[in-house]
Amino acid sequence: MKWQDIQNIAKKQPVIETFMLTQSPGELSKVRVQLSRWVKGGRLVQVKRGAYILSDEYAFQPADWSYIATFIHRPSYISLHSAMADHGMIPEYVPNITLVTTKRPKTAELHKKLLIYQHIKRELFWGYEVRGDKNFPTFFAEPEKAILDLFYFTSGEITMPFIEEMRFQNMELLNQEKIVKYAKRFKSPKIARATNLLLKSLDKEKKWETL
Repeated sequence: MKWQDIQNIAKKQPVIETFMLTQSPGELSKVRVQLSRWVKGGRLVQVKRGAYILSDEYAFQPADWSYIATFIHRPSYISLHSAMADHGMIPEYVPNITLVTTKRPKTAELHKKLLIYQHIKRELFWGYEVRGDKNFPTFFAEPEKAILDLFYFTSGEITMPFIEEMRFQNMELLNQEKIVKYAKRFKSPKIARATNLLLKSLDKEKKWETL
């Protein structure tokens, strides 16, 4: 296996996996040794066991961290502050990537990127959209679900000062009927109250009964 083999794969794949570099089981140990050397030499970054990307110095294009983040801990989708920033709903730059997963929560620091995964119940794992190439999909929370996930993971009661401090913007993107429908699916009085406060802050108050 030569470095050029790695480069050729990297031109077509956002993540290089060990199986792409072996043609027989007997080659696996040698491939792993060589990959480890390239990681130590700064040419590769290991994003998970058996998966790598080119380091910035050797990459042909910037790493697709949105794809990488959902790839290394599946199933997961980008939500909370990261998704809201991506939708233009909050003014702040969000350096970390925040995700929701049905697996255990974890935090991973990879190549100056902090990936934060929060656990959610399987019955609440919905409300996301698929982006990008069908072979390399990235999963992002819809605007409505990103906000509701924020309410869900925020400890304590959601108050009007909390909503005001978020400095929401471009809220015309928010589908009022959809967020009410989604909020009901949580079957949570806390989420119901928080959603009503949000709608009130937008002068779109709509009271409804929780399920």
